Amino acid sequence: MIASILSFSLKSMACSAVFAGYYLLVLRNTQLHRFNRAYLLLTVLLSVILPFTHFELFSIAPIAVADFPVLDISGKGADEDLMQLTASRSFDWQQFAAMLYFIVPTIIVVKIIAKSIWIHGLKRKGQRSQRDGFVMVRTDDPRAPFSFMNTLFWPVHMREDSAEGGNILMHELAHIRQHHTIDKILMQLMLAATWLNPFNWLMKKELWLQHEFLADKYAIKDSDGETFARMLLYSVTNTPNTSIVNPFFQSPVKRRLLMLTQGKGSYSFMRRFLTVPVLAATVLLLSADTKAPNVVRSPEKIVLVLDVGHGGIDVGAKGAHGHIEKDITLAISKKLVSLSDEYNIQVVTSRDADVYPTLQDRAQIGNAVDNAIFISLHVNASTVPDKRIDSYMLGINTKGARYEESKLLASALANRLQAQKLDAMVVERNSIYVVRESKHPALLIECGNIDDADNMAMLDDETRRETLCRNILNGIVDYSLRAQKK
Repeated sequence: MIASILSFSLKSMACSAVFAGYYLLVLRNTQLHRFNRAYLLLTVLLSVILPFTHFELFSIAPIAVADFPVLDISGKGADEDLMQLTASRSFDWQQFAAMLYFIVPTIIVVKIIAKSIWIHGLKRKGQRSQRDGFVMVRTDDPRAPFSFMNTLFWPVHMREDSAEGGNILMHELAHIRQHHTIDKILMQLMLAATWLNPFNWLMKKELWLQHEFLADKYAIKDSDGETFARMLLYSVTNTPNTSIVNPFFQSPVKRRLLMLTQGKGSYSFMRRFLTVPVLAATVLLLSADTKAPNVVRSPEKIVLVLDVGHGGIDVGAKGAHGHIEKDITLAISKKLVSLSDEYNIQVVTSRDADVYPTLQDRAQIGNAVDNAIFISLHVNASTVPDKRIDSYMLGINTKGARYEESKLLASALANRLQAQKLDAMVVERNSIYVVRESKHPALLIECGNIDDADNMAMLDDETRRETLCRNILNGIVDYSLRAQKK
C-alpha cells in the first residue's frame, strides 16, 4: 500500500513541477486571468489522473520463443506447511504510515463539510432577501462580506449604495456569477488526493488570487479603478480565512493593486499557445509507453486452470511490509484474466473473490476441465529470516504422470521471468496437494518473497505487475508451441 502511495505521489509531483514551473515563468502576473484559472484547475486535475494513465505510442511485432532451454530441478522445496504459513505478528509500520496518509484527506473533506454546515447555519440566522440571480444574507459576522455559491453574506453596517459598498457588491457578484466556489471545492478535493504534492498547494494559492483578479476587474468595469485601488490599500482586517468562501479583504493586496494598474502586456497569444506543447510533453513523458508489450498470441485456444492461493479465512503469509498473500494472489490472477484474451487463453479460476475453496475444491475445479494447464499462484515466505529465498520458484511434481510436460511448462515460464531480470528456478513440490492431484501439466508459482521490499514494490505497481503477468502468459504460449512441435 505505502509503495503505491509513494509511487503515485512522486509521479504527481513530477508532472506538477513542470506545470507549476511554466506557470511561474510565463503566466504568473499577467492579465490572462480567465486562462490562468482554467490552466490551474486543469493541471491540478492532470496531476491526479496522469499517474494512473498509460497508453501505447506504437506496437512491435510479437516474438514466439518455442526454443527455450529445459531447466533441471534446482532442489527440494518446502512441504505444504510453507504454503499455509502465517508470519508472526509484529508492528506493521507501513500499514501505520498508510493510515496516517489517509488522515489528512479525511481532515480536508471533514473541514469542507463542517464549513458548509457553518455557512448554512449562518444563512438561516441572517436576514435573507432574494435578488437578481443571488440571495443576499445580512449578517453581523465579522467575516462578511463574502460569498458562497449563489449566496452573498453582507455586513449589516455596510450600505450597498455607498461608493465602497457598490464596488464590493460588484466584486462579490463576480465570484457568484463566475462560479468561483465550485472551483474552490474541486481544488480542495483534488488537494485531498494529492496533499503530499507541494506544487498543488502553490497552485491552490494562485487559483484563489486569479479569482480575486477576475472579481476586481469586474468590479471596476463601470467605475473608477483608482477609487477601488485606494479602498483596497486602506482596508485592513484580521478575520480568519474560511477557505471555501470568497472573502473580499483576505487576499494579498499588493498583487491585486498590481493587476489593477498593469497594462495588458505582450505575447499573450504565445503564452497561451505554448501551454499546449508543455501539457502534451508532460502527458507523453509520464503516461506513454514507447512500445506495446510483446504479446505472443497462440494459434489455438489454450485452457488455463488458475488456482488462486488462499482466500477467505485462510490469509496465507503476512509480510513485514503489510502485505497479505491472499490479496496478492487475487490481484495477480485478476490481471492475468484481464489480459488472457490477447493471448488466446481461456482462464478458469478457483476463486475470483475473497473466498476460501478447500484444497479438494481446487483440485476438483481443475480436473473437471479437459486438455488444460494447471497453475497455482502463491507468494513465498520464510520461517527463518536468515535463510529467506527471494527467487521465483516454479514447483512441479517430479513423481507425477505429467512430469515431463510440467517440467517443460515450468522451464518456459522460467525463461520468460528470467528475461524480466527475475531469479527463477524449477523446484520439486511433490507434497503440494493441488499439484500432486492434478491430471494436467501442473506447477505452483511462488512469486518471490512476501518480505522482499523490492519484490512487493513491483507487485504493487500496476505497470510492473502487468509485465509479470504478460511474461507468465507468454511463457504459457511458448510451452504450447513447443508441446505442439513434439
